Amino acid sequence: MKKLLYLITILAIAGSCNEDEIVKNQDSIAESFINSKAFLNLNVDLAELDMNRFEEKEIDANTKSILIPFKGELKYVISRVTILSENNFEFKDALTFEYLTHMNYEQLSKAIQNKTFKGEYKIESSKYDITMSADISKQAYVNSKSAKACRGTVGSDAWVQDVANCASDRIDQMNWLDYSLCILTIPECWATTVASCIIDGCDTNPS
Repeated sequence: MKKLLYLITILAIAGSCNEDEIVKNQDSIAESFINSKAFLNLNVDLAELDMNRFEEKEIDANTKSILIPFKGELKYVISRVTILSENNFEFKDALTFEYLTHMNYEQLSKAIQNKTFKGEYKIESSKYDITMSADISKQAYVNSKSAKACRGTVGSDAWVQDVANCASDRIDQMNWLDYSLCILTIPECWATTVASCIIDGCDTNPS
């Protein structure tokens, strides 16, 4: 209950920030991203994306993750951005992540949160073009914290298992605030975390 009260308080404080500055910063990164080579290599039609739901999340002082949902689909564009200066960004490892399921958003959220999701998702980028089958209920509790690299070849059973284990471990290790925000947007949070694990080679704690 205390964590919930803290969360409400922090969100209220965040909402009182200067909205113009937040929008300006977000638009700057968004505009830079959609004009970047990382985005253009995806061959995604900008009209398919819901830019009003563009999200960025701080990874560290100089790095953020980016997520843009597609309109009316359980599909997302995901990338990582390095902040070189106020209006100078470097984007890399952009990819699309799509849930291949008949579940709606609410059903998918509940299944992932309860670790009962069993289904497929498709990942496409300049490096990958694979469809992954995942059974979170079986993979979430396998200890992969010592693994420093995904096993096997991209798309193999061992590789898929290590990616899913890495994502589950990272979510489990989140502080209470990040975990609370993740649960509020669990399909996007899971997709972003899986993508991050692929980019980092399944390293649970990348340096």
